[in-house]
Amino acid sequence: MDVTSLQYTLTNSGEAAASYTISYLDVDGGPEGNPRTVSVGPGETVIGYFSGELQHCFTLQICPESGGDCVVLGPVCAEYTSGWMMY
Repeated sequence: MDVTSLQYTLTNSGEAAASYTISYLDVDGGPEGNPRTVSVGPGETVIGYFSGELQHCFTLQICPESGGDCVVLGPVCAEYTSGWMMY
């Protein structure tokens, strides 16, 4: 099955560990991604992925577990297939 891969990268430049709740919304009416809690140590980077439907648009929401404002990115639209074919 073909899907759109949504990659996120979180870098903690602080001196203490931080945790975030990350989720995405398919703005074209597809299912909402399951929220994830991600912990990032001081000076570390975490890379993760969500998968969504082809030719859909998505917003990604990153909320600090400690409270405060969430960051909303997007919409990001996956309009083209990669051209890869499976036989």
